[in-house]
Amino acid sequence: MDLQTLRQKLSQSGFSEEVALKLDEIMGRVVMEGNLSDQNKTAMMELIDLDIDAGNLEAEAMENMAVLLDSYASEADGAVKAIDAEEEKIADDADREAAALEAEIAQVPVTLPTAPVVGE
Repeated sequence: MDLQTLRQKLSQSGFSEEVALKLDEIMGRVVMEGNLSDQNKTAMMELIDLDIDAGNLEAEAMENMAVLLDSYASEADGAVKAIDAEEEKIADDADREAAALEAEIAQVPVTLPTAPVVGE
């Protein structure tokens, strides 16, 4: 593989923008010189290692964020269920109290006053 082909392959490899620009800069010098020196190889490998490490850290951070979001969602679901249960309990208590009041009211005797007889 010639140096220009290597440069093209590196530019298409999906490195971060910063690393891709730096690799292209190095490869531009290499193509101009016509020689890939040990110093340039080392610099390029360090950049690639740095980009891989950064990608691994980003992936780890994303995994941690996913775990945190899952935990938050579980806590929120638990809170919603607790609120729903409390609302149901309140509604049941209100229904029982209303039924008790209706029963009490039904026990109260209703006496209607009679009108006095006039003219007798």
